[in-house]
Amino acid sequence: MDFPELTPEQRATAWAKATALRQARHDLLAAVKAGKLPIADVLARAETDAIVRKTRVSVLVKALPGVDAARAAHILGGLSIPDAQRIGGLDTHQRQRLLDLVAGRTPDARHDVRPAPPATVVLDRSAIAAAIPEFLKGLSPAPGTDLPEDDPALLECLWADEHDSREVHIVVRQRATTPEQIDRIRAGRVYTGSYPEYKIVDTSRLRAVNAVGAMMVDSNPTRTLEIPVSRDIVIRMPQLQVEVVSWRAAVTTEIGTRVAELAAAAT
Repeated sequence: MDFPELTPEQRATAWAKATALRQARHDLLAAVKAGKLPIADVLARAETDAIVRKTRVSVLVKALPGVDAARAAHILGGLSIPDAQRIGGLDTHQRQRLLDLVAGRTPDARHDVRPAPPATVVLDRSAIAAAIPEFLKGLSPAPGTDLPEDDPALLECLWADEHDSREVHIVVRQRATTPEQIDRIRAGRVYTGSYPEYKIVDTSRLRAVNAVGAMMVDSNPTRTLEIPVSRDIVIRMPQLQVEVVSWRAAVTTEIGTRVAELAAAAT
């Protein structure tokens, strides 16, 4: 493809525009780094400021005052977003979660939605429901599925809406995974599952409980279905396997992570 040759005036204009954009982004990040511009104000400006919208979340987080590389990795891992995610692509839930992580709060702590866990943590339906309340809005408990007798579950929880168009299905199995196997899964060299296509989910929060996940990838993402495509994740832990199905990949990952954290606290 042949590109039109620019005149000297057009090149000068384009160069000046690019320089102005770089300077504007530099000034934005400098203000954040100096503590003059809170992250909440940056996110609010994304609605009207193209510079903010096109800035990567990772660049913003690393510019925060007092945030070192380890802290930045923890925050970005807790968001479960691609490295190239830009601020303008964050939804409302992700923006609030980013604010909570930066402030050191647990998700929804401002609203007391998720109470602090008791001294003795029990992994059961009520404990899981208490850990994921925002994802169960509009859903009701439903009967479990007929799991195969040769692959029994320690715990199965199912919530669905009245039309069965949205559901949260959680299965916890007693299944040991050695540290070597977890390392191999993280490296993407092996996954003992039946999914034809999957991606490894390896966040700092999962690593904190010595776990790793594998999520199903839609082999035909352009297809049109009458109901939302479910998203599956399998999380392997030293003694347990957590399986989650929901209507959205980010939701599935967050629910699976919380259940894994709950399971780790209960063992």
